[in-house]
Amino acid sequence: MARSLLVTPDLKVEEHDIELSQAAEMLGGSADDRLHVAFVESGLTIPAIYSSEAAKAETPEPNPLASMGRNESEIGNARFLSDPTRAILGPVLFVGENGADLTDEEVESVHNGIRAVENYRADQPEEFNLWHDAVVNLTRGI
Repeated sequence: MARSLLVTPDLKVEEHDIELSQAAEMLGGSADDRLHVAFVESGLTIPAIYSSEAAKAETPEPNPLASMGRNESEIGNARFLSDPTRAILGPVLFVGENGADLTDEEVESVHNGIRAVENYRADQPEEFNLWHDAVVNLTRGI
C-alpha cells in the first residue's frame, strides 16, 4: 500500500494508502492515463493518474490543480488558464514514483499548489471562470 493524495476538481484532498491497481476504482473509470505534474514553488515533479473517462461525464469538471501542474511540467508555464485544451478533467490521484509512497515534501508541494489555485481563483475570478467554461464547452463539443 502506498501513500497517495486524491484531489477533486473542487480541490478537496483525501489521503489514501492504496495499490496502483486500485486507482481505476478510486477514479471512477480507467486509470490508464498518467502524467507528471510540477509545481513552481518546490520544483518537484510528481506522478499523477487520472481517467480520461471523466470527459464523458454529464457535467465534466476540470481539475485546475492538475491542469496547472501539467502545464508547468510540460512547458514550464504555471499559467494554467492559458490553454483550456490541455486541461485535465475529474479527480486526480497523486502517487509516488513507481508506486512508492508520496514523500512529505511531495504532499506539501501538492497542498502549496492547491493554495496557489485558490489564490488565483480569488484574485482573478473572471479569468478563472472563462477558463473553466472554455474547458467545459470544449469537452462538450460546443
